[in-house]
Order: sequence, then structure tokens, then C-alpha cells
Amino acid sequence: MALEHRLADEAAALAAALAEPLGAVGDDRLRDLIGMIGSVRRLVDAVGVRIAGELARRCDEGALAVRWGERSAAAVLAVEAGLDPAEAQDWCEVGAQVVPRLSLAGRICPRVAR
Repeated sequence: MALEHRLADEAAALAAALAEPLGAVGDDRLRDLIGMIGSVRRLVDAVGVRIAGELARRCDEGALAVRWGERSAAAVLAVEAGLDPAEAQDWCEVGAQVVPRLSLAGRICPRVAR
């Protein structure tokens, strides 16, 4: 299943679970909720990194950040997603490593290990 679908499914499950008052849940259910939050957060980070990588690619290739009034992809993320600037920078750095690059001929370039 694609990350985006997993995120949607798990976020919906968390939202449904939070329909009951937290004061009324037992200890085991509270532990389950904590685990659900961790899972959703990891999925948000994974999807966010992919989006940040695409944003960074577009900023590198077409100065998208400047057109949007910011100086970098990380600045766009920090403002638009409400992220801490350091976290936005981390997402962009990791994202740049995972988003496929295209050659001038339109072919996907292989990743080079560092």
C-alpha cells in the first residue's frame, strides 16, 4: 500500500479512536493511542520527505521558492507547513536524496551512493 494511503487510513483510525473522551479510556487503550500517534507521525515524516524532495527539485530547477516569496525550499516548508526551520531543512536534505532526478533526455538518473 502506498505511504499516502497508509497515512490516510491510520490518521482516520486515530481520529475515530479519539472520539471517546481521553479520561474515559483505560491504560491499555491509552498505550494504543500513543502507538497510533507514533505511527501517524512517522508516516507524516515519510510523506513529508517525499514532498520536500519534489519541492527542492522544483526550486533547484525553476526557482519556485523565489516565485512563492521565499529564499529556499526549506523556507517554503517552514512557512507553509508550520515546521521548525531545522526540521524543514532536514526534510529537504533527505528528500533530495530519495526523489528521482531526470536527465536532460527525460530519463530517470540512478542514485549515486555517498
